[in-house]
Amino acid sequence: MILALMCDFYKKNMKESFLEYTKYILDKVSFDKDLLKKEYFKSLKLLQLEEINQLNTWIHGKGLQLQPILV
Repeated sequence: MILALMCDFYKKNMKESFLEYTKYILDKVSFDKDLLKKEYFKSLKLLQLEEINQLNTWIHGKGLQLQPILV
């Protein structure tokens, strides 16, 4: 039981961490539109649907020069 709870906690934190890491990377490469698109599409392969929606909201809020993929 404890192991299962630890696994759930680890998975949740890793997902949140990857979403935050993706935001960090996109913010850092926002000066180059091609690089921004490349990093965005790489992140789509790893994020869950809900996280992609959160990322798209973040992109819109930051005003980044990127057309988010609607899923």
